[in-house]
Amino acid sequence: MVREFCFPSKKYKMIWVAIPKNASKSIVCELKRNDFFIASDCIDAIAINVYYPSYYKFTVIRNPYDRLVSAYTHCIVEENIYIPPNLEHVTSFESLVETLYKIPDYDLDMHFISQVTFIWNLNIDKVYNFDNLNELSELPCINTLPHINSSDRKPYKEYYTKKLTKLVNKRYKKDLELYNQIKHDSTSITM
Repeated sequence: MVREFCFPSKKYKMIWVAIPKNASKSIVCELKRNDFFIASDCIDAIAINVYYPSYYKFTVIRNPYDRLVSAYTHCIVEENIYIPPNLEHVTSFESLVETLYKIPDYDLDMHFISQVTFIWNLNIDKVYNFDNLNELSELPCINTLPHINSSDRKPYKEYYTKKLTKLVNKRYKKDLELYNQIKHDSTSITM
């Protein structure tokens, strides 16, 4: 999983670990503009630890409730281009959450995988909060982020009932713990 989402830059001596639905397209646009990427593009976790041990590694974490609504809106409601086979029967946000609750990360499309799965076993130097994307401007490879891929939808809290909140709390427990840590400790943390 991680192999597809780790992007190194020899120029900046950094690695960005991309997590879908966490401003990835906006970040890609800005990093390309600043010549961040190298020819090989993605690398796996073993390569990171062997070939790039001193590179600064960063990622962005998003509120899991908001990320799930965003993924639902993007993948199922708006795009409807590729719906993973194990989600083809999904007809509502409620049926999505109930389905996701039963499926492990290794059987899910990248948009619905737990965020911690992308950074598991990596020594991430900094985790940025999606709610404070302007903090990314402290990085030498990011000046300003364009707002790309936003959807026109109601606030994420309006999608949730008590039942759905409980299911998401259990399914994305580690994501919630990490998000709450960044939210309450500071705008970003070092892992």
